[in-house]
Amino acid sequence: MQRKYLILLLLVGFVFMAGFLVYYKNIHSVAPQNQQVFHNSYFSQSDFFDQAYKSAKPAGEHKGDIKAILVNHHLLAGNFIAESFNYIATAAPVTVVLISPNHFSAGQGNFIMSAGVWHTPYGDLAPDSELVKKLSDAGLASVEEPPFSQEHGISGIVPFIKKSLPNAKVVPIIVNDRVSPEQAEKIAHSIYSLLPNNSLLVLSFDFSHYLTGRAADFHDIKSLSAIENFDLDSTTRLDSDSRPGLIFSLELLKESGSENFSLLENSNSSNLTHQDILETTSYITGYFAPGPPKNISSDTILAFPPIENSTTTISGFDRYGKSFSVEYLERLFTGQDVTMATVISESTNQFNQILKRFGFTDISSASQSTRAGNLKVSSLVLPTSASLIQKQTAAHAEIDKGFDVVVENGKYNLPIEIYKNKVIIYGQGIGLTDESLKNGSISVAYGIALAGNSLKLVILPFAAEAVKYKLLINKQNDTILSELAEASSPALSSQIKQGIINISYLK
Repeated sequence: MQRKYLILLLLVGFVFMAGFLVYYKNIHSVAPQNQQVFHNSYFSQSDFFDQAYKSAKPAGEHKGDIKAILVNHHLLAGNFIAESFNYIATAAPVTVVLISPNHFSAGQGNFIMSAGVWHTPYGDLAPDSELVKKLSDAGLASVEEPPFSQEHGISGIVPFIKKSLPNAKVVPIIVNDRVSPEQAEKIAHSIYSLLPNNSLLVLSFDFSHYLTGRAADFHDIKSLSAIENFDLDSTTRLDSDSRPGLIFSLELLKESGSENFSLLENSNSSNLTHQDILETTSYITGYFAPGPPKNISSDTILAFPPIENSTTTISGFDRYGKSFSVEYLERLFTGQDVTMATVISESTNQFNQILKRFGFTDISSASQSTRAGNLKVSSLVLPTSASLIQKQTAAHAEIDKGFDVVVENGKYNLPIEIYKNKVIIYGQGIGLTDESLKNGSISVAYGIALAGNSLKLVILPFAAEAVKYKLLINKQNDTILSELAEASSPALSSQIKQGIINISYLK
């Protein structure tokens, strides 16, 4: 019996070692042609992709050569992907460098390539083996095949490449989240020098995740602005599935002098399905052509309700604890230039550091002012006994000082006022407190964006449900917006009920 178990253990060990050697070989070498690796596209039938092209808008007029396209890989919006590919469709031989996040942090390298052939519904898509070898030999990217077996950022896009670019070869590159901006810039510079003249970049990225459609729309304001302006500093705070991958891609385009971005589509899964859902994915698609970036930036600030410095709240920010109460809000805290909040009770350095790790940038236990570019917001902490008249007097004085928006502490259903074409928010609710977590009290975060002479205010109600804070959707959301509309001027009613206030011609 012991001998039988010994033989079994030896067999298991042999299988494990054989598997490891295959994996090691895939990681560190380009497979010889007689041992070519094959991967499969996300769907093996053409029906989905044919329908995507049928539903896609045709390519419009564009100036100059297109050097890259930005596409989503969330296949709900397959028509957006097909529309982008319509702009670069050609029968000419090209090398497509397909860049995607490394969604599962798979493999060993920071920049990982596949040297395999991709089976697609439109035929096999071959690799550009020469370019793969150059990048591998230069130590710029490793060849590792296992990570590509589940990487939808690549497998979902290769059929579009084969259909629109039938004579293309491909070099898929996935980028690990641990890559620093400095590494991304350095590798991009080195890789660009080795790209063939007939190369095209296809950037496969989704943007906002795990938020409501309205919150995703707010975050996309900054994402689109960063892309259009090649604002790489802002890129490190974007709500994207790969900030390093996006920085790497934009650096490659800077090297080529193709910084002129034309937007094709900007939407999200909530808008496309006409459903108010808690966890959306958003899309920004378009193409890059030679020329300078646009000089139209957007400045964004999230004004978050008060946060109580308590044992309960602190435990709520522990990602690995049972009381992770901000799990469904976490993504909201980044995605804008500034995230501001007032801390109730004493603001300790330890608590401030916890908030900063989650993306809060401006934290205070008293009245504060903050600025993002040309956008200036004042947050006033007044005595709880202050009347609405007293609050109004204080807020008007702040607007007269030059602030674009004033936010005061108070009940969430106090009025929203337009004063001298600027915005005053008289209350946001009690925020993240022991009481709100226990009783599910309503609070409201406000996304504020300034682009040129246009100010946008995005209203984001939330409450705790089963000890988890969540943005409100459907009837709960509608009820809160209706309460705010009734408390405010009739002139604002329809906009508030939609959750967005737009003001033009700021003075």
